[in-house]
Amino acid sequence: MRKPGRQRVTLAAVVALLFVVLCGVSFNFMNSVQNSLWENSVKNMLESTVRGADQLERGYLKELEMLRMLAEDLGGGESSNADRIRSKLEIFLSNTGNFSSLIFEDGTGYVDNGLAVVLTPEELKRLRTLPGESGLLFPYRNRGTERRTFTIFTSVRFSDGRRGYLFKGYNVETLYAEYALSFYNNTGFSYVIASDGNIAMRSVHLASNKTFSNLFDLISQSENNPDVVESFRNSLKNGKIGIAVFSNRHEEFVFCYVPMPEMDGWYIVSIVPNVEIMREANSIIQKTLF
Repeated sequence: MRKPGRQRVTLAAVVALLFVVLCGVSFNFMNSVQNSLWENSVKNMLESTVRGADQLERGYLKELEMLRMLAEDLGGGESSNADRIRSKLEIFLSNTGNFSSLIFEDGTGYVDNGLAVVLTPEELKRLRTLPGESGLLFPYRNRGTERRTFTIFTSVRFSDGRRGYLFKGYNVETLYAEYALSFYNNTGFSYVIASDGNIAMRSVHLASNKTFSNLFDLISQSENNPDVVESFRNSLKNGKIGIAVFSNRHEEFVFCYVPMPEMDGWYIVSIVPNVEIMREANSIIQKTLF
């Protein structure tokens, strides 16, 4: 027959063992739930970014189609009919963008208020290197508005054989404000970038970096794995959608990136501090444990 003291020691050992097992199970449970909540939160963030990209892309295609319709209308007349051209520009383009114009291949043309213009040598060089018959230009500082301008264009061929281009520009800050994304009580924000990482539309969010011009300048740091950075770079080059986690100044950020194939392969990249995502997950776990 066992002595009471020995029984108490055995019982204490069993209780201790059960406690250790319970702690292990609880830890695994919390870790599993935390990962699941994180993945679900990031999935929702990615879906919001997809919707934002789709909205911006559809807006671009709609504006480009309207510009093409005007080009077809103008092409039914002669390039020497200045009154007709000015009237069409004023009716179709005035007050619809920040800057609209028709420019002939020799660098002369008209803006939407009817004034005649002549391109500078730099602008004429840009005209002669346009990427195709229609599309968009990477934002540049417009000399008429002195603001960064997002511009769409399409070619026009008049009945007399003369060729020109229609341009319609938008203030980048105004356009971004219309399509800007926000996450986690405005702790997250988004950029619009080209596939090489150059910033096309910069976030005005207080937490966003205003000094860099290429996204890779921000993430190509010693604290980030070069292989992960290179994988991200290849994803952008190849039009892939995905999620990545990078550090900046010892703080982790979640990147959700979504391509816009119709917009020359540009991307919307949403960025949220990982701590904000984990804060929401941890709050749910604490309530569950309680």
